[in-house]
Amino acid sequence: MGKVAVSMRVMPTSEEVNIDELLKSIKVLIKGEYSLGNSQIEEVAFGLKAIRLIIVMDDKEGLMDKIENEIRKIHEVSEVEVEEVSLIS
Repeated sequence: MGKVAVSMRVMPTSEEVNIDELLKSIKVLIKGEYSLGNSQIEEVAFGLKAIRLIIVMDDKEGLMDKIENEIRKIHEVSEVEVEEVSLIS
């Protein structure tokens, strides 16, 4: 079984959300079967910022959906978009 790198874009519910605190909340979820490859905050428009994440995990059925759903459960998250999945080993 290999490893995959999943690139995700996380959008907050509004521009008033403290994006740094939101990133900290997401990082708490990334443990065990997951590791954080990279994270960055980017400007979207009109003061709205998004979080881009690269999460590394085993290429095992259901893992990507599980972390995506856990991130969606955070109250300040409006949308989670999986942008790319790459096999890395």
